[in-house]
This record gives sequence, C-alpha cells and structure tokens, in this order.
Amino acid sequence: MKHTLRTLLSLSIIILCYGCLSINTKKYSALGTWKLKRIEQQGSKAGSLNSYVAKQGELLNLFKDSTLSVLSEEAQQIGKWTINDGVLTIKAENSSTKSYEMKFSTTKSGLEILKLKDEGSGNVSVFYREALPLKDLSNEPFHPSNIQWRIKATTSESIPQLKQRLENYVKHVSLILYVAIQQKPELVSFELSQGPIRIYSSGIGKFPFAVVKPVWKNAYYSEQEAAIAYQLYENYLRDNKYTGTSTGKWVDDDYAILQSIYNGLKRDAKTDREKIAK
Repeated sequence: MKHTLRTLLSLSIIILCYGCLSINTKKYSALGTWKLKRIEQQGSKAGSLNSYVAKQGELLNLFKDSTLSVLSEEAQQIGKWTINDGVLTIKAENSSTKSYEMKFSTTKSGLEILKLKDEGSGNVSVFYREALPLKDLSNEPFHPSNIQWRIKATTSESIPQLKQRLENYVKHVSLILYVAIQQKPELVSFELSQGPIRIYSSGIGKFPFAVVKPVWKNAYYSEQEAAIAYQLYENYLRDNKYTGTSTGKWVDDDYAILQSIYNGLKRDAKTDREKIAK
C-alpha cells in the first residue's frame, strides 16, 4: 500500500511538472521567403510594408547576410534588416526605416505564419512561409544579387552590359527551379519572374517579344535595348543545342537546360571580352 501511494505521488509530481511545460516549443526563424496573404487594417489607414507589400501574393525575402528583397509583379525593393527583442526593423533603399512587431504561429497542417504589426499604423501583414532559406546565398533566386535584371537601368547599356543583365535573368529563373527541386517540386511559380523564357515540359523556349511582360522590358533603359537583349536570347537558342539527357522530371530537366544556357551566355561573354582585348 505504501509503495502504491508513493508511486501515485511520484506520478502526480511528474504530471504536474509536465503541465508546467510550454506546449509550443517550436523555434521559428524569420529567414526565408514569405508570401503575403492579407493585411488586417486598424482604422482607416491602409497598411503596407515600405509601401510595397500591399496586396496578396507579394513576397518578403529575408537572408542571413542581413539583406532583404520585397517583390510584386510590378516592382521590387531591396535593403537591410535586423531583429531585436522580437521587432523586425527594415531599412529599404530610398525609403525610411520602419519597425514591425513579429509574431509566429503554425497552422494545423504545419504551415508557418509570420505576422508583422506596423508600429506606426497598427496594421498587421499576415505572411505564410513560401520557402526555407538555402545554405548557399548564391542559390537564392530572390537575393538582391539575383534580381539585378529587375533593377531599372538609369543610363543606356552596352552590349556586354545587356548580356550581363540577360545572364542574371536566366540564372534567376533557373534558381526558381532549383528551390523547387530542393524543397517543393510540386509547387513551382514564375509569377514574379516573367520575361522571354518560356517553360515547357523538359524544354525551354521563348515568348514572342510582343507579349513579354513589362516587368522585364521596363527594367531596360529603353524598349529598344530590351529588344536587343531579347534578340541575344533568341540568337542563343537558335545557335545552340542542349546535349544533356532527359531525366523524365521536367523540373530537373528545365533546371539543367537553363543552367546550360546561363553558362553558355557567360562563356560567350568571356570570349567577346577576349576578342575586344586583342
């Protein structure tokens, strides 16, 4: 009987102590890609993240080198970020510094949610995790270094500069597929990466210049220079043939083809520089 009481007492202590533990022991990270789902407005003021995150589908990307990018179909912003005591502070280029209270949670299906409360307006931007951070920053499709093709040229660009911008675009699109291979092969979106590249099942082609999205054309100094860059891409597809083997998985195949195009463009650019040097 004494042993039974002692056992029950021990079990009671264990149960009581377990009840003292926090149920949610998950550790969250702000790093990675987050997609805006909605904005919970407080009062009459419209909330936004540096005037860019204002509608569903836009992306917030936070990287381990303290850089960030915010992208919509029409625009992009890059900058720096810090976190201190649960407050995310963002300093975007050509914009004032803004701070947001952070709150993480997880849906029943395991999807991570990030809520950013604007300390000024009180509006709350609700993001769902789109992708986890990669180990190698150079493989992040939305890292500032890989969205230079989106940045508006302020002066006329030479042919080598146009080729460099084209290379950056091809690399970016290939990295969209790379992330899909690494994390979610069933979910591939080119919504914020539209240009002349046309994706087929195990094949890469081109859209007619007339239907290429403005986000790609408008990044060039003029439509004439955008047309020249398009011609460079078209010529490469015409003059080069991909010799790799098919895996039967279109994401893997198209990634390999785009990497081949990217490397070929870089190789051609190097050859052009060598000819000029002579």
